[in-house]
Amino acid sequence: MPDLSVARHLSGARLPQALSGGEGSRGKRNRPDWWPAWSVPAGLRTLRAVLVIPSLFALTFEGFGNLQMALFAAFGGFASLIMASFGGSRRDKLIAHVGLAVIGSFGLIIGTAVSGITWLAVLVTIPVTFGIFFAGVAGPNAASGVTAALLPYVLPVATPGTISMIPDRLAGWWLASVVSTAVVLLIPAPSPGDRLRAAAAGSARTLGAHLEASARGTATIDVFSLKGLAQALDKVDEECR
Repeated sequence: MPDLSVARHLSGARLPQALSGGEGSRGKRNRPDWWPAWSVPAGLRTLRAVLVIPSLFALTFEGFGNLQMALFAAFGGFASLIMASFGGSRRDKLIAHVGLAVIGSFGLIIGTAVSGITWLAVLVTIPVTFGIFFAGVAGPNAASGVTAALLPYVLPVATPGTISMIPDRLAGWWLASVVSTAVVLLIPAPSPGDRLRAAAAGSARTLGAHLEASARGTATIDVFSLKGLAQALDKVDEECR
C-alpha cells in the first residue's frame, strides 16, 4: 500500500509556513473590511444596465407612446441585466437568456390573465412560484435566474390589467430580452462563479497530481508542495467570500 501522506515528512516548523498561503495572501488580509473594493464585473454590469434600461424606456414611451410596453421593457431590462447574472460560455449565456425570456413570457401571460380576480391570483401564485423555484435545480444558471423569472409574473399579477394588454406587455418584455442578451454577449462581465470554478479546478489538479504520484510510489516533497496546495485552496476561499 503506497504511502499517501507526505505531510509527515515535513517538519513542524515548515508546516505552518506552507499552510499560511504565503506573504501575498497575508498582505491581502491587511486591508480593512470597510475599505471599498472595486469589482470589474460589477462595474460592467452597471454599465450595461445604464446603457440599456433608460434607452429602452425612452424608445417605448417617448418613441412608441406605449405605456405598457415601456413598463415591461424597463423592468425586463432590470430583470435580465441586474437580477440575473449568468455564467459560462457565450452559448451558455445565450441559452440562459432565451430560457429566461420564454419562462418570463408564460409568467407574464398568466399574471395578466388572473390579475383581475384576487382569490384566483392568490391560488395561481402558489403553483407558478413553486414551478419557477423548482426549475432552478436544473443548474447554476437556472438557479441564478429564478428571481428574474419571477418578476414578469409578480409585476402583472400585482397591477391592474386586461387580456388585451398582453401583446403590448410581451412586446416590451421580448424587446428587453433581445437587447439585453445582445449587450451581455457584446460586453461580457466575468461571473464570480467562473473564477471560483477555475480556482477549484486548479486546486483539484494539484491534489490529483499528488495522489497519482503517491499511487505510483514516486511522491516526494518536490512532486507535491503543501505550500502550492495551500495557496490554491486559499484562492478558492477568497473567491467564496
